[in-house]
Amino acid sequence: MVFGAAVDPDGTPQIVPDLWMWNAANNAVQRLTNYASASGNAAVTSFALSADGSQVAYVASLSGGLVGEIHVIDTASGADHLIATDKQGCVQPEVTCPDCFFPCVQKPHFTADGRVLYTASTFYLASANGQVTPLPIYSGYLASGPRRVISDSGLLVFVSSAPSGPINTSAPSNVYLINLDGSGLRNVTQFTDANTYVQDAVISADGGTIAFTGNAGSPDASAPLQVFAINADGTGLRQLTSGPNGAANPSLSGDGSLVAFDESGQIEVMPADGSGPASSLTSFQYSTAQDAFLCDDASQVAFTIGPNGARGAIFEASVTGAASHPVYAPVSINSGGVEGIAYWEPPSPGSFISLYGLNFSGDELVVANTFPLPPTLNNVSLLVNGENVPVEAVTPWQINAQLPQNTPPGNVTFQVVANGVSSNTVTEQILSSAPAVFAFSEQDAQTGTSYWQAAAFHAGTGTPADAAHPAGAGEILETYGSGLGQTNPAVPAGEPSPVPPAWAIVTPQVTIGSQPARVTFAGLAPGLASLYQINVVVPEGLTPGPQSLNWTWDNRGASIFVK
Repeated sequence: MVFGAAVDPDGTPQIVPDLWMWNAANNAVQRLTNYASASGNAAVTSFALSADGSQVAYVASLSGGLVGEIHVIDTASGADHLIATDKQGCVQPEVTCPDCFFPCVQKPHFTADGRVLYTASTFYLASANGQVTPLPIYSGYLASGPRRVISDSGLLVFVSSAPSGPINTSAPSNVYLINLDGSGLRNVTQFTDANTYVQDAVISADGGTIAFTGNAGSPDASAPLQVFAINADGTGLRQLTSGPNGAANPSLSGDGSLVAFDESGQIEVMPADGSGPASSLTSFQYSTAQDAFLCDDASQVAFTIGPNGARGAIFEASVTGAASHPVYAPVSINSGGVEGIAYWEPPSPGSFISLYGLNFSGDELVVANTFPLPPTLNNVSLLVNGENVPVEAVTPWQINAQLPQNTPPGNVTFQVVANGVSSNTVTEQILSSAPAVFAFSEQDAQTGTSYWQAAAFHAGTGTPADAAHPAGAGEILETYGSGLGQTNPAVPAGEPSPVPPAWAIVTPQVTIGSQPARVTFAGLAPGLASLYQINVVVPEGLTPGPQSLNWTWDNRGASIFVK
């Protein structure tokens, strides 16, 4: 398996992605390119693996994408050959899209005879000897990545609104076929509604079945795209999915009998003739699965997973229903991936932090439920300046932990150890204080719009000072947040705050609206870990309605609304 990654196996993020190869025989990962060492002046942008696995074609993007090089790597020897360079620029596909500009060279695919098909100002075929031949297509789009667009017999499938030349009116996109010798251009679909949009057309190895995504048949042009299949002769159009979230990235087995795709964050497979329901190969709760690729014999699907649609690992799953497993899943901390938990404020001593990265755990949320908070949770530890700190919660992509109050301000190192595997080490700036008010989303009853309501409560009641329960001048509000730094007495990290409470060594300033509010207490809320509390008196003279609540210390702070 060949894949692109901007994270090395040891978890170190890189400035640009490179190509890597995984060998199932020995479970080894090998680097194929090293553009990350070029300081971002060039990058791998797309690639393809030959059917027999002996060659990798890729696009190296130079000069901000204006120059594209087509390379072929021999996977056995690692030898890299430049076979074509494109400097012509990019086509504007329609008169109705005068300002459109697209990456110039992209989406390589191997032909059965070893040539490389790619797109630039049109479609090109490049041979190993450097000969480049354009195909007679004015504009069109290919499915990306490993998904097949060329049948074994040399049929090329693509999507276009103007395959033969510029057009003067809006037109639907359709699926087309053309022979690799440039002959036989023909419509596969016959959509006539200008609002119809299709993409990602793929073809089976035997050339009999085509799958694609589109909004065909929907009266709403913005409807989610669904997966369709059609016979290569244009008969038998059928819609395979209908979910409210749409579906993407169809991939066909070699004989066209099975199609895999992404839907609602999971990987699904179903008969391409529509004769049976879809089966889920994954059931992730805290990750999104996408980029489905079904191998020719329909035995396995490769895909990516990550948080909220991002990509953080390569997985594969058996079509027979065996559990999916990772192929490439480095434990990594994101660059700049350490933040306070209230308002994306900088980390500060004594406060909780959220650390973001890759592959900290399996697909689960584990939360500590006792004090003291443990130094290791679900076999995951966080080292700050080389020392374990209390961990409060772990997911595959995020760790919540508490910085000790004695963490020195300045440059501080962070490293994760997950199931015995160490991540990269990152250095982040820690401030002595970073005041930030907690907030939660509420909806305005009159306008229906959402706003951030401060964690400000009428004293002793637990009732928020919101539009339904407004605060009054002279009353005391209990406000909660993060980032007040050291306290007296100091409370060990992971321990609940004592009674009587620990006071903040430096009392922050608080304003409500534009007026200062008198502070009656600033410190840690008793019985809880790292929850800072400031009690304030609501000043006189405020205009009724929403007002901002602001904690500040040395000109640092974050405001949020209180009603």
